[in-house]
Amino acid sequence: MVPISNNPEKPSRLKVFAPSVLTLLVGALLALFIFFLLQEHNQDQALLAFQIQAKDSIALIQGELNQSLGALSFVGDYFDTSEFVSRTEFSEFVNRTLDRYPAIHAISWNPLVKYSDLGTLITRAHEEGVEGFAVTERNPAGELVPVGHRREYVTVYYIEPIEKNRPALGFDIASNPVRNEAIKSAFESGQTVATGRIKLVQETGNQFGVLILRPLYAQGADIGTPELRKKYKKGFVVEVLRIGDAIQNALSGSSHENLKMSLYDLSAKPDEQQLYPAGTQYQSNSMSTKTAIENGNNAPVSSDFSFGTRQWRIIVQPPSNKTVSLGEIQAWVILFGLLLISTGFSFYLYRKQLSERLLRNSEEKFRALFEQSGGYCMIFDPNTPDGIPVIMEANEAACLSHGYKREEFVGRPVADIYDDEGKKLVKDRTKLIMTGKPFYAENIHVRKDGSTFPVAVNAKRIEIGFGKPQILTVEYD
Repeated sequence: MVPISNNPEKPSRLKVFAPSVLTLLVGALLALFIFFLLQEHNQDQALLAFQIQAKDSIALIQGELNQSLGALSFVGDYFDTSEFVSRTEFSEFVNRTLDRYPAIHAISWNPLVKYSDLGTLITRAHEEGVEGFAVTERNPAGELVPVGHRREYVTVYYIEPIEKNRPALGFDIASNPVRNEAIKSAFESGQTVATGRIKLVQETGNQFGVLILRPLYAQGADIGTPELRKKYKKGFVVEVLRIGDAIQNALSGSSHENLKMSLYDLSAKPDEQQLYPAGTQYQSNSMSTKTAIENGNNAPVSSDFSFGTRQWRIIVQPPSNKTVSLGEIQAWVILFGLLLISTGFSFYLYRKQLSERLLRNSEEKFRALFEQSGGYCMIFDPNTPDGIPVIMEANEAACLSHGYKREEFVGRPVADIYDDEGKKLVKDRTKLIMTGKPFYAENIHVRKDGSTFPVAVNAKRIEIGFGKPQILTVEYD
């Protein structure tokens, strides 16, 4: 008999895995390279699309704001060309104007009234049917109270639409420092001016507003110098603009409503520059007002423009909830497709190499069995959950002596061919053999028909190929 080595030469795992691993790596690198090229292209396209949308949005917003200035100028011209405008005439004219400009919250006529004329103004309002008319201002608690003594007042006398702006009727806009600053500027310059941001008297939501003031002077008066303008000042037509309404109206129906807009008044104090959005919405989701303004030129798109002698800035940023574009989906599909192809081809190479190795391993097993053909030769697999080896291979002599066909014999637990005493010892003997020490024993085997016969067993641990260790037995009657 030719002895079987306890340490047969192991086939190199590197030779089996190297082609498939190399193919997988090359395929993965190529897939990632193509993926990143596509992603870069998609990002460039997305940035270009965003810049176009942002510029369109800025144009729409600026157009909406310019229209609001035009509407106020239209009403101011009406007063300039009229010797007297009654409350009814004002209501009819202004409501026709508001129908064309839905972003404007209100338009009012605010005459300049001296302290000595307050009583006359209040009496005339009562005679015109305005019940409860009074000239008011806000106290430190924000409540509307009768005005205190001042030299002059700029009082909301007519306002439309009256239904939603009634709380503002009679309010002295000069009582507020922000408004009063704009009033002085407008009277002195003769230009239409805008106030800084304010909380409107009639505001019920969470928006900042601004007042746009168009000064009026005595009809036919020469107002060519600041002194003459001061002498002949008569009052204002005032437009009330809610910033949020103006922006939303400008973008309504467009595809740009999902963009992140912010509007700043650069002419205001740093802590009062944010016009839109109001409240804490912007602060909690983006940079601070100061940082946003300082970084305006670095934002994706920003634009500075003049509005009523003030300098405003729009900053447009991409939406926070970015959607996945078709180009990005295509890039991911191509990536996974290429990875799948390279993985499949690598697996094919691996299976091919493994099959070749397994075939050689199988040949080695059979060669080992038949080289020991002087007895019953079997190979057991000890790596089972219950610890009882399973017959993996057997030569013809072993099959015949036990009364089985080969297909019946292979795959059986070895306990099936042992007597009761052998069954008790099989686990302990398996552990002993797996230590690598030579093993010899005399057993009683059981044939398929139940008859028994004695055998002498030589067993040893072997390693075939690069699989798990197995047990080779050579047995004799």
